[in-house]
Parts: sequence; structure tokens; C-alpha cells
Amino acid sequence: MKILGLALGLTLVLMLFSPTKAADFTDEDFRGEPETEKRADPVSELRNRDSAFSLLMEAFRQLQSQLIQTDYESRLRAAAQLDNLKTRRQVIVLAKQERDLRLKKLYGQLETLNTTYDYSREIDQREAHVIVPKNVDTVAAANKLKNFVVITPAAAGLPSSAREKTIPASYVLAADAPTP
Repeated sequence: MKILGLALGLTLVLMLFSPTKAADFTDEDFRGEPETEKRADPVSELRNRDSAFSLLMEAFRQLQSQLIQTDYESRLRAAAQLDNLKTRRQVIVLAKQERDLRLKKLYGQLETLNTTYDYSREIDQREAHVIVPKNVDTVAAANKLKNFVVITPAAAGLPSSAREKTIPASYVLAADAPTP
């Protein structure tokens, strides 16, 4: 606590007695030279955004699909343990309906995100005065995701070198998701 107080006091002293004041700076100090500033190429920027959006959409779809499928399979396992055949069938039908509704909701969310991205991209194209064909390629993104590695936190109390654990992305992502 004493060190924190000392650091705070030292910072205040330096701020009060510093020879440089905010009034000493002019607008030119904060503006870069026009020749040295480099603007990003709007065409490559839009293409990079398309690629990043493809990865985000595909990762979201695969992760959510895997969660839905895992929940569905756990409900089927629970239903298999029921003794009453009629109840078991009802639970299986309800689990399938729930899975189908969740997949339908997921694909609706994906469509909403895609539409939102389209509008945002149109605005960016208009502002940059360029027309670049949209190239959101989820198939290419799915192929990239196959090579990803997921880093998960491990249990506390382990040495710092063993705190993180890596697993293949295929453990948490479902490449081939069922369609609603």
C-alpha cells in the first residue's frame, strides 16, 4: 500500500513541476505531415474485411452448431435411460424439435448478421468512392478454421508453463453442421 501511495505521490509531483505544459503544444504537433501519412488502400481494406467477416461468421456458425448438437446428443442419451417407452419417444421428439428450432434461430441470426454487414459495406464503399465485389467465402474460412488451435485455461495451482492447454479446433467446432 505504501508503494502505491509513493507512486501516486511521485506522479503528482512530476505532473505539477514538469516544465512542459499542455499550453506549450500546438495543433501542428499532433498533426502528421501529409506526405508521411499513408492511407490504407480502400480496395484491399474491403477485401480484408470480407475475409475477416467470413472467418467470424464461419467460426460462430460452427461453434453454435457444435453446442446445439452436443445438447441434442445429451438429451438423446438421457432419453435412452427412461424406462417408459411412450415418455422416451416424447422426449426424443421434443429434443429433435428443440434442435431444429435452435438451428433455425442460428441461421436466422447468421442471415441478420450478413444483411447488417452488407449495409455497412455499402456505406464504406460509398465513402471510399470504390466498388468492390463482396467476397464472403465461408468455405475458404472453414478450411482455414481446420488449422486453428484452441487455447483453453487449465486448472489453477499449476506451474505457469502448464496453465494453458491447446486442443484442435475440431473438438469445439462442427465443420459439417446440419441445416434446419
